[in-house]
Amino acid sequence: MQTIAQLKAMHDQMMSDLANLPQYRALKATERFITEMNQIYSDEPARPEKAPDTLQQRLNNVIENRVANELGSNSQMRVTPYIPGNRVA
Repeated sequence: MQTIAQLKAMHDQMMSDLANLPQYRALKATERFITEMNQIYSDEPARPEKAPDTLQQRLNNVIENRVANELGSNSQMRVTPYIPGNRVA
């Protein structure tokens, strides 16, 4: 069995060898990046539960207004009746 000091020395040696590997450094860089992104996006204020309802209501209002505008504009359009004598050959 080895002493604590020997185990600590072995651990330090293994960590220094591991830190020299490019794959390990890339893995640690990726972990830091993911941690930073999680911190950025987890700090967002919590959205109220009512937001989807309000969004849905706004969408419904926009759709209804658009349909009403289209119906109103169609009634104002003039359509020329089709007369077979006006055909261009």
